[in-house]
Amino acid sequence: MDSTANSWFRPHSVELAFWNDPRTHTLPWSAWRSRFTWDLDPTTVPVPGCTVYRSFTTLTADQLPVPAGFELVDPWSSPPVHYVWIHLPERVVLTHTEGELRCLIAATGEAWHQALRELNAVYRYPDRPAFDH
Repeated sequence: MDSTANSWFRPHSVELAFWNDPRTHTLPWSAWRSRFTWDLDPTTVPVPGCTVYRSFTTLTADQLPVPAGFELVDPWSSPPVHYVWIHLPERVVLTHTEGELRCLIAATGEAWHQALRELNAVYRYPDRPAFDH
């Protein structure tokens, strides 16, 4: 992942001004993710064929526009604390939990489907239907 732009050290007001600009509301995934510094997530054991990265932001999920092409996965989300978005063609799952950003990227279709099955088991709230992918 591109780590040339480091959001960890930008003041909250700078980040808020950037993301409040309407032009940032349609950023493609590649441009959106380059706004943050990403590291391999040492706390997650990913599905084989998947990589999980972690970053942080001072912005709440309501202040941070979702990258173009991503959709909220309602059965896996618990606003305002935990949000999960998915981009099916790019095979990316993006989460925001109290300022922590994580993205799971699947290299193959097989890894993608296995990751979705596992995430469905972990993230789904019992009172909601399973995410049908």
